[in-house]
Amino acid sequence: MPTRRFLFALSVTNTPPFDEMLAEVAACVLGQAGYGREAIAEMLALLRETLARGAAQGLASCEVRFAAADDELSIAVVHAGGEAWRVARPLP
Repeated sequence: MPTRRFLFALSVTNTPPFDEMLAEVAACVLGQAGYGREAIAEMLALLRETLARGAAQGLASCEVRFAAADDELSIAVVHAGGEAWRVARPLP
């Protein structure tokens, strides 16, 4: 089976901590990667918490990256002026 590889990144500036557009995009990327509803909901909850924590610290700008390589998908949030957050799961 060939390895699935991709990188999808969004730069988010001056938006609410987790708006509907970003939620829909993230759910679509995760669904296309093959995750089920339960796994998508878990990963969206982690993403939502991370973005809310950054917003609470006054970090409005960030980049959200979805990357698949070596049978693993990772989601990273890099806030301008803050620490990076990352979570990874095996691809289904």
